[in-house]
Amino acid sequence: MSPRQRKPSKYPWKQNFNRLPPELLAKARKFRGPFVVATPARISLDDIEAGLFEHMGITWIDDGLVFGRQVLPDPKVGRWSATNMYGREVVRKDLPMVSRTYDMETPNYGDWSRGSHTVSHTRQVYQRELIPAKQLSIRVDLIGEETGRRRFAFQFTVDEVLNPSADGSEDALFFALNLLQENVGRSDVFSTEARLEDYLGSLYVNWELLPPGERESNISVILTKVRDLSDRQKLELVDRYDLLATLRPSSFVLGTNGFRHYFGAIFEDDLVVFENIEYGNAVYVMGENWRTLSRLSRTELLARAQRDFLRIPHAGSWKKRLRAEVRSRRRKRAS
Repeated sequence: MSPRQRKPSKYPWKQNFNRLPPELLAKARKFRGPFVVATPARISLDDIEAGLFEHMGITWIDDGLVFGRQVLPDPKVGRWSATNMYGREVVRKDLPMVSRTYDMETPNYGDWSRGSHTVSHTRQVYQRELIPAKQLSIRVDLIGEETGRRRFAFQFTVDEVLNPSADGSEDALFFALNLLQENVGRSDVFSTEARLEDYLGSLYVNWELLPPGERESNISVILTKVRDLSDRQKLELVDRYDLLATLRPSSFVLGTNGFRHYFGAIFEDDLVVFENIEYGNAVYVMGENWRTLSRLSRTELLARAQRDFLRIPHAGSWKKRLRAEVRSRRRKRAS
């Protein structure tokens, strides 16, 4: 029997977007036909047993995985799930105020026995917009299992087909992305013609996960990926691996494609630190867009705006700066 499952008081992921993520909007605009808001996600058995995805119907009972195929998001999870269930009225402070007249029935001469009359008064108020309840469900599919690492690969899909050329498509996209992000901690868009291989590919492409507790094995795997490293470069690589290990990442990652010369450490889904094995002249700190950036070559990456990532050159007190940056982001995320 599994440990008693409990509902987390707060989910350990970024729950909402304040605006459409530019990379997802750009991806959606490239579709020539209908698409859906969906995402693959790795979920550990530890998180399942802790009840982290119980709200999505994913549980572990009597040493077996249990999950439902269609889930209507619980309105208690967050405001987007509540809006999905009940709708919401939004005060539009970005629009001009309008006049509104209010009527109130009052007694004649302050005595209701003498009858009453209506008093009207007008004042300026903000306009309001009603977001109707959509009651969208999220489909849950098991698409893979990493037996040795006690992880499962799921596909989550919002049950709404979007058309990039339809009126209001960006508003619908924004709503669906927030609904999925709030409940799963990840979000993406895929064509309705996408195959299972496309979802698995986006989940595993570019990176090989390495468990955090196997130092010698991990370093050996990393060193085999790049040839002709000098003894000095090998020592630097080991030193930088050990530095990342002291910050207690959830896993290490090794580049296999566009970032084939990179290894790094995943601390949170929106906090990843990378080292370049070949050049070794800087460390890169990335946020929730790290999967998009990881598909870029080093040259393409450096051509991006610096707001997309933080580059810390290996000079001076760079180790101290890196430790402070990781700890600061973790504290900010927790609060």
